[in-house]
Amino acid sequence: MHMNRDWIPLAIIIIISTALAPTHSLEVAIQRDAKQAIVDVPFVVDVTGRLNVREGITWQLEHTVGRTTLSIPCQLMRTPAFGHRNKLLLCFTMPARTYALRVPGLKLTERMQLRSVTVKTDHQFQWEDNERGNLTLREGERIVLVYNYGDVQLANAPASFKRSSYVHPLYDLDGVIITDDFPRDHLHHRGLWWSFPHVIVDGKDYNLWALRGIRHRFIRWLQRDAGVACALLGVANQWCANGKPIVNEQAWLWIFKTGAIGRVIDVELRWEAIDRPVIIRGADGKGYGGLCIRFAPRQMSSIVTPEGRLNTDVNSKRFLWADFSAQFRNSRHTSGVAMFYHPANPGHPSPWVTRYYGLLNPCYPGMDGYTLTPKRPLILRYRLWIHRGNAEFGRVAEAYQVYVNPPTAHIIHER
Repeated sequence: MHMNRDWIPLAIIIIISTALAPTHSLEVAIQRDAKQAIVDVPFVVDVTGRLNVREGITWQLEHTVGRTTLSIPCQLMRTPAFGHRNKLLLCFTMPARTYALRVPGLKLTERMQLRSVTVKTDHQFQWEDNERGNLTLREGERIVLVYNYGDVQLANAPASFKRSSYVHPLYDLDGVIITDDFPRDHLHHRGLWWSFPHVIVDGKDYNLWALRGIRHRFIRWLQRDAGVACALLGVANQWCANGKPIVNEQAWLWIFKTGAIGRVIDVELRWEAIDRPVIIRGADGKGYGGLCIRFAPRQMSSIVTPEGRLNTDVNSKRFLWADFSAQFRNSRHTSGVAMFYHPANPGHPSPWVTRYYGLLNPCYPGMDGYTLTPKRPLILRYRLWIHRGNAEFGRVAEAYQVYVNPPTAHIIHER
């Protein structure tokens, strides 16, 4: 990707100094655009062989800015998803003000202390399972999202619209629900979900998007972690056509600590045909299909891409990202969700379907389609940036740059 001349290589030295671990230094190199506003940066740092997970012990970074010492909660975890198999990860979110630096072209170094602590933050993540098919994520007292792993049926909707394996409700930073389920204009739409209108196996065409002849089936949890810095959910599902499993699915959600203006949710979807090829394809003439979000009732809607505000709906037009902002459910404040399609995904930049009635969809593989085969999973990664204000106030362009130019890290021994 082309690099702006004003981007800053910013190096951070994290000193691990604790009785529970040897002393090392950890250098994290970050590139930031000096001319643009700053956003919170989620870090995932490989510390395999450097730190150990210990019961009852958590970690925090101490960073001094002037006369103020800022404590940043950290979390150790492992996951096979997002390219991190067999790694021990240190996860934390650096607040935006840490990088409020405006000197173009200057290489900067900061030093931080990483300490072990036993005190829990009031804003720790927690998963709550009601054992009736709904898994709720809280950050402190505030609900972040609900994952529906059991069947959901609306009393006055046809039984054919029963659905599972999706996120709803999804909340903004102030606790307002920003997704919709069973909207009257499209009863099959469902919060944050992933499906395709054409799923073809043995010459038969099923519609997972509209729930015709094929459904998701929850199999088991792959991972369910929550701590002071992030929460992670891994789910194994199957696509069942007329009751017969044809595709194995893994859905992963990685939710990071909420910042001053935004919250990061990373999504990874894996699909693998079970025993015979399965074709997935977007809608004829439009292309919709894949990861999609249906927005709640609202006013003052605005859809923005890197090209500016869209005045009309689009089908299969390629953008690096798209943002939907509005005042949701009679709220007096504006909030929004930007969706990013990972640059390593096939077909990047993705084609998009956008709708002012309330929909964003990076729609790979679109009308071209893709054939799933056994033992060769298709893996797609995305990021949701849930923010205050509109796309400009929510610094969507800057948040996208953080995603496509993520922090890098390597460990240096202290002498």
